Amino acid sequence: SEEIPWRRKRRSETDGQTKNSRIRFGKEGNRDLVAFGVAIHEHAKGGVEVARNPWRKDVAMFLIASFFFWLSLFIYMPILSPYVEQLGGAYSFVGLVLGSYGLMQFLCRIPIGLVSDMVQRRKPFVMIGMAAAMGSGWLFALTNSLGWALVARALAGVAAATWVVFTVLYASYFRSGDIHRAMGQISLVVVLAQLVGM
Repeated sequence: SEEIPWRRKRRSETDGQTKNSRIRFGKEGNRDLVAFGVAIHEHAKGGVEVARNPWRKDVAMFLIASFFFWLSLFIYMPILSPYVEQLGGAYSFVGLVLGSYGLMQFLCRIPIGLVSDMVQRRKPFVMIGMAAAMGSGWLFALTNSLGWALVARALAGVAAATWVVFTVLYASYFRSGDIHRAMGQISLVVVLAQLVGM
């Protein structure tokens, strides 16, 4: 294949990392660019596939952040039911608190995913999820009423609903052929965090 110097392209096309890069043209007109840990495969029929090196530091940080994200949602689960009972909650209210987590995911996950796709942004929703998880923990730590316990666990459900955006963002770091490995990695982190938390 012929190798020629890569000309500067728009930032939106190359993620701003095209300096001193080289591009190779294959037999079918496809071309690949590798620069600063970013691999871009441009097909002859159009379309650009961007995939970062799966062992970059930012990928490792993403996995670590995901671990603590899920740990924060499950670390108090073994004592949540007796805690709500201690506050004076009836069994029905205990069920309401526990069920609010799943209910908020049911109500929020699809809308969050749709809005994220519409605006083509992932990181703001990831930050919202992390803020919701942190807010849930703070409410449990700073309040001691049944109403706030319900709000705190419902907020944890909102945080968990943003996980769909986490997975889409994480998959974008990988080539299409490596996405199955990426999903395996992130799923392992989630299970480990829940295991440690429970």
